[in-house]
Amino acid sequence: IGGERAVTALIDRLGDGAVTTLVSNALVEIGSSSVRPLCDVLRTSSETRIRTTALDALRRIGDPRAAPTIIEELEANGGGLPEAMLVAALGEIVVDDALLPLIERVDHEQRDIRLQALISLSSYLDHESTDVRISEALLQRIDNGDEEEQLIALLLLARAGDPRVARHASLLAVEGTRAVDAANRVL
Repeated sequence: IGGERAVTALIDRLGDGAVTTLVSNALVEIGSSSVRPLCDVLRTSSETRIRTTALDALRRIGDPRAAPTIIEELEANGGGLPEAMLVAALGEIVVDDALLPLIERVDHEQRDIRLQALISLSSYLDHESTDVRISEALLQRIDNGDEEEQLIALLLLARAGDPRVARHASLLAVEGTRAVDAANRVL
């Protein structure tokens, strides 16, 4: 199971609506052997549904080799794929090359993409990244975000152990339980 022929046969069935979920799950179970063919589908398929399924499978596999393709799609405005989904995938595939595209999305015009970028950056903190750009992006969101974004950024800054969190800690007292509950739902 999981040989090249099996992967090819499964890839060919990605567009078969009746078995799409089963096919996707099988490709995820196969794992690393599925990455290159799924990346090819992401790059070349003209069907958004198939590309979305391939992206979701790549996200669940979490193989760093998928990151360059996902970053290309993100930089090309997704080619019909939801940008938040691309950002979420980069949060599951923690690689240094994805950090800058994620940081850039922290200041995105669309709130759902900003929130997903913050959530994705939390994965980098979980992997003990010490890149100062993360803290700077979080501080920027504390200064310019809505209440929920400010609190999430503050909590992430605290998780990063940044000493500047104390300067912004008054937000916790001001925002109260409502914002804490919202942040907990998102994180």
